[in-house]
Amino acid sequence: MMPPAFEVDHARVMDGSRTGEAVIHGPSNGKPVFRPELNYSVAPDAPVLYEGSIRVQALSAADRSRIVGDQDVTTRSYLAAIDHDAPRIPAGAVITFTTTTDGWLAGDQLFVRNGDLGTVRFERHLYAIDDVTATTTPSQTQEGTP
Repeated sequence: MMPPAFEVDHARVMDGSRTGEAVIHGPSNGKPVFRPELNYSVAPDAPVLYEGSIRVQALSAADRSRIVGDQDVTTRSYLAAIDHDAPRIPAGAVITFTTTTDGWLAGDQLFVRNGDLGTVRFERHLYAIDDVTATTTPSQTQEGTP
């Protein structure tokens, strides 16, 4: 049998493996606006769902191309790990990296597609994608600028 608080005790081991920091905003229908003090864009009505440590890894080196409307959109898949007791992160939430050991990831954004469920877990896993067809990063995009 598993002792009470098994996942809480073991979650501490995983904490050290998350070397980045991120903020996760909930889905929003609002238009993102560049916030110079944050150095990334945020929709005005997007609630902060999580702010803390994160680990991200590519699930595949292959790009996935699909037609959205009349545009060819190319994405890559990622697994993002956050605190085991994080609140529910819904599909459509936006992960923005604020601190990372990977310079290419700094200030970048991933879009959550779904999250893992489990009765015993040491961290919360989110499956996310990025849009590799985008020509600008969030820090390069300002309100009124494509």
